[in-house]
Amino acid sequence: MSVALKVRELERRLARAGYMTVASREAKRYSFSLIAKRGEEGLVIRVLRNIDSCRRPVAVELKKLAFSVGAAPFIVGSFAKSEPLLDGVLYSRFGVFALSLLTLQEMLGGRGPVIYAKRGGLFVKVNGTKLRRLREERGLSLGQLAKEVGVSRRAIYGYERGEMEAALEVAMRLEEVLGESVVKPMDISSCRRSVEEELLSSKEEPRDPLAKEIERIAERRGFVVTSLRRAPFELAAVNVEDESRAFIKTIGRGSGAKELREDLRVAARIAEITDASVIVVGRKELRVELSRGIEEEFDNVHFVRREELKEYLG
Repeated sequence: MSVALKVRELERRLARAGYMTVASREAKRYSFSLIAKRGEEGLVIRVLRNIDSCRRPVAVELKKLAFSVGAAPFIVGSFAKSEPLLDGVLYSRFGVFALSLLTLQEMLGGRGPVIYAKRGGLFVKVNGTKLRRLREERGLSLGQLAKEVGVSRRAIYGYERGEMEAALEVAMRLEEVLGESVVKPMDISSCRRSVEEELLSSKEEPRDPLAKEIERIAERRGFVVTSLRRAPFELAAVNVEDESRAFIKTIGRGSGAKELREDLRVAARIAEITDASVIVVGRKELRVELSRGIEEEFDNVHFVRREELKEYLG
């Protein structure tokens, strides 16, 4: 199945699952193929034939865009190197989970994968609280359980504290000894939380002077501002307290009206499904030209002067 066909098929499956979607036809300019939202749950997806073709800058942009729209980023593919992706297994590409179409569909149905493909083999995350409870209920010390399973005492201690992942065969032996599975499945919300924690602890300054000015205004009003390079907007302002958000499009020299108009239409559709607004700031003549038609088509796009930014950012 070609990438284009897979995007359309994925769009159909997401719609059947109750998601509102926005598809990208600009694979070279945008980092995403699809953005989907259902209530509080969201997905930012890049569809590729081979997940290894996703380079670090695109993976970083996927994570930043996912944070901006309140979603989890994923790469959906068919191959890793020359091998088909295993169904039910999560792979990783520069910190973004990659998976097959079937595995994603299982996640949408609440049947999250438990196995991770990493260098060195297949691994699982262990429910440390459950592991400790089962061990203590059976009267086993750390050392006794370690001996039964064939790992070190330090490994069992690490599993219980959530500091280590277990090899798949170790998880199977733990289940044999304890009589219950201690594997923790991955779900979409946990993927989103891990991305949020990563991005909130890092900071990238926008390069454009206008973008820097907008960032200062937004941050003084309690927003976390993310700078994007492969999205239909340059800045995303997110209030982590109430999850309100605004996507900001800057119009500078060299900006073409046709490309800007397409960016605004895509940004407006993303804003519609994420309860956000689009704010357009920049050159007056282009701002006026672009506002014709766009404001009539979308009521969530606002063309403003610099001095009006404070009003639109609350």
